Amino acid sequence: MDGTAAVSGQRDGEPGPGAAAKALHTVASAQGTHEFAARWEGQGAPLPRILPATDLTERLVRKWQEESSR
Repeated sequence: MDGTAAVSGQRDGEPGPGAAAKALHTVASAQGTHEFAARWEGQGAPLPRILPATDLTERLVRKWQEESSR
């Protein structure tokens, strides 16, 4: 398992949720329906916080250490 899989919770060789969404969009688009397109832009716009880079780095390292010790 690579680092990306560990973070995403996916196992090697398993498609992620994006693969299912892409397949659904492809089929729907071929039938002239565009209601299944992923429109995630702006979802996190209200979420950012002002945080010094050192604090962010420390939080990320701490979280990584917690997750890797499981």
